[in-house]
Parts: sequence; structure tokens; C-alpha cells
Amino acid sequence: MAIIREYTAQMADNGLMYLAENGMFRAENRRVRTCYEAARVFIDAFQIDKKADENMICIVMNSSGYIIGAFRMTSGSINGIHFDVGGIARKALLLNGVSVIMAHNHPGGVAEPSEEDIYATQKVQQGLALIGITLLDHIVITSDGNYVSMKEDGYI
Repeated sequence: MAIIREYTAQMADNGLMYLAENGMFRAENRRVRTCYEAARVFIDAFQIDKKADENMICIVMNSSGYIIGAFRMTSGSINGIHFDVGGIARKALLLNGVSVIMAHNHPGGVAEPSEEDIYATQKVQQGLALIGITLLDHIVITSDGNYVSMKEDGYI
């Protein structure tokens, strides 16, 4: 079993942001090569499929595809979530990541991404590309463990 560290943003006394370790999660594999492996990390390690409200988690990887950290971006209501492009970018940079995979859950049971999900994901992809970070995928996961890979389905 591998350990994935989760981080949260903190503010230092000098006003600079840093990431502090928030917790550790066990996962089968710390290297992600497929959307199935990524979905398993989000389900097994973070149990995103068990959340009653929509939650977004990002995993950050190095150039070899190994997870170097994770963070929860937002939690929303039963039917919505806010995508924070700047927050995702800052945290990925602080972790020295080169790629990101996002996931969020749809507690209602339908894995198909909404129009808002697609639009916001494209904005995140464009924003990360400006700073040299690749958005590899955005996975939408339901409460029964089904998922849609926005990359595999051609949304991004």
C-alpha cells in the first residue's frame, strides 16, 4: 500500500501561502497511468463516492506519473460545486507538480458531466496550461462507484 498525503493551504506569519499536511490516505498505487487507476484512488483513498454533497479533490503528479500530493478544493451543495482555477494552480505549483487529475462526485447518481462541469473544466485546463501544468483528466464519480472520464469521453 502506498501513502498519499493530503495538503491544505495555510498562511505564514510573513503572509506567504504554504501547504501543510492535512492527512494521509492509503492507496493501492501511487502511480497513475489510466483513468481507472485515478478513479480507484479517488474512491478507495478519499472515498469521494460516499460524500452526500459535491466535493472536488485534485491529485498532483510528477513527470513520472507518481502522486506527490492531493488536496480538496471545494465542497458544494447537493447539486453544485465551485471550480477555483487559481487555487488549483497555486497548490499544484507549491507541490512542484507537472500534472493534475481532478475528480468530483455527483451524489445524485448520474456520472454524466453537466454543461457547467465541462465549461469549468476547460477553463481549469486553459489556466493550468498557461503555467506549464497539464490537466490530465477530470473524473465524475457517482455514489455507486460509476464514473466518467472527461478525457476518455472527449470533453477535454
